[in-house]
Amino acid sequence: MNASVRLAFCILVLMGCLAFVATALQPFRELKRKEAALSEVIEKEEVVIQRKDAKQRELSAIVNDPKYLEIIARDRLNYYKPGEQIFRIEPIQGIQP
Repeated sequence: MNASVRLAFCILVLMGCLAFVATALQPFRELKRKEAALSEVIEKEEVVIQRKDAKQRELSAIVNDPKYLEIIARDRLNYYKPGEQIFRIEPIQGIQP
């Protein structure tokens, strides 16, 4: 083989390798985007599961504990017993409990 044929063959092989890498990069980028989206969905799912568990505990307390039910009802209806002093602590705006 002469030098020009070797050079042409090397260029052809190099272009083939570059084409392979270029076609492999697109699915890799898409995979990374989908992994990021999946992690966001998993985080949101964890928050929803925590809220669901808290609501189930609250429902269980309302159904099974009459004292808790009384406390919640009195708080929401703003009722108090005679001689009882109520202290309400309002959250500072911008700060979550």
